Amino acid sequence: MDKKKQTRYFIQVFVSIAIIVLLFYQLNLSDFTQQFYQLSYSNAIWIFLLLLPSIWIRAFRWKLLFDQPQQGIAMANSIRLLMVGLAFNLILPASSGDVVKSYVGYKWSGVKERMLSVSLIDKIVAIAAVCLLGAYFSFYKGLWQYGLVACAIFVPCILFILFPTIKVQRALIVKIAEKMTSLVRNKINFIKLFNESKVEIKIIPWVILLSIVGWGLTYLQLYFCFEMTHANMDWVYIFSVAPIITVARLFPFTFSGVGSDETVMVILFKQAGASLETILASALLYRLFVIVLPGVCGLYFLFGPNRFNNNTAESI
Repeated sequence: MDKKKQTRYFIQVFVSIAIIVLLFYQLNLSDFTQQFYQLSYSNAIWIFLLLLPSIWIRAFRWKLLFDQPQQGIAMANSIRLLMVGLAFNLILPASSGDVVKSYVGYKWSGVKERMLSVSLIDKIVAIAAVCLLGAYFSFYKGLWQYGLVACAIFVPCILFILFPTIKVQRALIVKIAEKMTSLVRNKINFIKLFNESKVEIKIIPWVILLSIVGWGLTYLQLYFCFEMTHANMDWVYIFSVAPIITVARLFPFTFSGVGSDETVMVILFKQAGASLETILASALLYRLFVIVLPGVCGLYFLFGPNRFNNNTAESI
């Protein structure tokens, strides 16, 4: 690890530790520890039951975006790649493991630009979908400020997805792509990356719908984490603030989102009447069940067989 990366890493760790210390300084430690003695473990069953379909939906969405008439990916391999991304998310900021996994996919398959472009589009589709989900429930609940924030994030996301299909200043785009390719010494062909980022218009509604269902399952898991601590949090409110929680996880200056996620949850859920101790206990449970455990499982796929299992000559 070079000095620049080391410095960035230590800054992220320092910021995360500083935020956690500030949060715990405000805690009533007795009340906080009491939360874990009174957990409703029956709700943990629902969290685990929701975990598997949410992972399958995310992997199937990536497969839909990746598949082309001349090339596709087996569902099992898409799941493997997703699990690798979850493993990377344990140590990388801003949930960037969801994109960094494309490098592993390239090493396993030999497909470079397509892997990277689909991983980028997949990330943007996910953000657009959670904004649609949040906007609907925000407006339904009368939380106009949250709904408008979700819409403000959704618009640039959908424009980004549709941009490669819009024929505007093609020569200028090619010129910029050529310059970027030369800057990285041809390690990435940005012209090919741009071409590979095109998504068929007809599948966009389907991948967004899949994402909405997937996010619904994910934030139901957060709801059951609150139920474990007897917080009695309104699930409609949780869905309303889902876009803000999701985007906060993209904050790049903390270690794997530690600290920034919890801070945003404290701000949002204290407004809904929950105590600091309950919120942090629920946030820790959510991180354990939804981020840490799947990420640890993903380590098996990251350090396991270093290639895809091909089902056909056309698939990877």
